[in-house]
Amino acid sequence: MVSTSYLASQPVTDFLSNVGFARRQAHKALTLWPLVSPLGAPPFRRPAYIPLADALAAGTLVIDEVGEHGSVPHVRVTNRGECAVLVLFGEERRGAKQNRIANASFLIGAKQDAVID
Repeated sequence: MVSTSYLASQPVTDFLSNVGFARRQAHKALTLWPLVSPLGAPPFRRPAYIPLADALAAGTLVIDEVGEHGSVPHVRVTNRGECAVLVLFGEERRGAKQNRIANASFLIGAKQDAVID
């Protein structure tokens, strides 16, 4: 389970309260509804984050097994840094007893510990 403390962050709340849907765009089997900010809306403040590779290189993110014997689909990630770490879908996570590939994108908050798939 991923820590959800970052979900309540003010930048995300600000963004969601100031967006609307633009006109539907479709091509063959793909349909998109773009999110747009109204004119005069305050600029969106993105949460600060660093990529997984940078956090691992800096030694601020540690990847380890969930328990003594491990769990193949899960790893524990500990972010000891002052900035959130972005783990992207398809990115290889090296560490623990075996390397794994992320099956989704995750944002691990600063000073957070989480178990991810």
